[in-house]
Amino acid sequence: MLQSTSSCQCAPNVVNRSNTCVNLRPSSCSYRRRRQNQGIVARAQPQPTYEQSQLVEDFSTPFGNSDPDAELGSNVFTFSRWAMHRQTGPRYLRHMTGIWKSNTWKNLLPCICAFTANGALLGVYQSMLDSNMLPPWIPSLDVTDGPFELTSFALALLLVFRTDSSYGRWNEAMEIWTEVRGVSKDIVRASACWIKDPALLAMVVRWTLAYSKCLKVYLRENPNIDAEMAGLLLPHERARLKNFDQNSTSAYPHYALHVLTQAVEKAGMAGTREDKVLSSIANLNKAVGTCEKLLRYPIPLSYTRHTSRFLCCWLGLLPLALWDDAGWGVIPITALISYLLLGIEEIGVQIEEPFDSLPLEDFVRDIEKDLGNIIASREDVGSLIKTSISLTANTKMAQAMIAKHKKRQQKKAKMGLGMGEKSLGKRFAVRNVDDAY
Repeated sequence: MLQSTSSCQCAPNVVNRSNTCVNLRPSSCSYRRRRQNQGIVARAQPQPTYEQSQLVEDFSTPFGNSDPDAELGSNVFTFSRWAMHRQTGPRYLRHMTGIWKSNTWKNLLPCICAFTANGALLGVYQSMLDSNMLPPWIPSLDVTDGPFELTSFALALLLVFRTDSSYGRWNEAMEIWTEVRGVSKDIVRASACWIKDPALLAMVVRWTLAYSKCLKVYLRENPNIDAEMAGLLLPHERARLKNFDQNSTSAYPHYALHVLTQAVEKAGMAGTREDKVLSSIANLNKAVGTCEKLLRYPIPLSYTRHTSRFLCCWLGLLPLALWDDAGWGVIPITALISYLLLGIEEIGVQIEEPFDSLPLEDFVRDIEKDLGNIIASREDVGSLIKTSISLTANTKMAQAMIAKHKKRQQKKAKMGLGMGEKSLGKRFAVRNVDDAY
């Protein structure tokens, strides 16, 4: 069992939740006490010097209010953020006043300045030519807007396809991490029901969470795996993981899955149960492969290069078509149009590699909370099932239905169609509590 009584003195590796000690490490207060009560005195072992795990936390607050906004990434919304997001007037004002802090604006500022300077130079050239300050044999560079009207639809198609393809990759990465969260919960929930060894169960919980952290380290190219696993894995586990392959972080998720697979096989669950858990682990392995595909293989580079060239030529020549109508107003107009069109292309480039923009830290934190919630509720759910079965078997409704069934069976017995009484009794009382759990 992973839960000790509320009167025990919790070790550093035991998390107290609602006056209940929930142990996520192999050494448990309740486990040692039970062995001593059975006459088996275990030799006291020194407690390891690792930080307290944060797997079990308080879940009394509802979704949307459980985390302060300051602790969440900008892409993670709570109810208060959704309410602010839907406010029409303040939304536009907030977005316009925050343009100078925008990453898109900061990234595009050199390009916008270049196209604006190009427009200013063309304006100076045309102004000098119109003022007869240049020799008459120098040609005028002004053109009609016909070529821009003919090519604007092609530019629009390029930008739409570019952004749509990038968003598809971003959305696929989001779905992968959503699946990782769901599969991780399935593994821990099934293990909490079917693995009786507390040490093995604690190991499965640790390495299930370690997998998501390893995947985040790999996708973010973060070499400091030891800091990520501090307070989660045991010291010798962290050392094994760190030394497994120091040349590439891609090996970390596969190592975590290998540990999970062997831990599940060592638990000795029934065939169908073990197959279910191993199937969930296989889904985590597929998630690694899909993430590697998105990380290593971008949208065809020829498409990206042609879109950039098209934009540069179109924006570079645009002042020539605007000079006759706008004059020196070509400078701010060029700057504005450059920002709008380049911004669309820039957003597509930024989300093409989705793992840098996705809130992976928040995904991992949500997985950590979910697993802690499952472990914390394990004993309470078991007690609930036992109590419910006991009460249901003794209710007047159950007794009345059994009596009614007896009369029906006696009537059928006279007709030679008796079916026996034991079948109905099993509907209201479960002899083996483990089967119900």
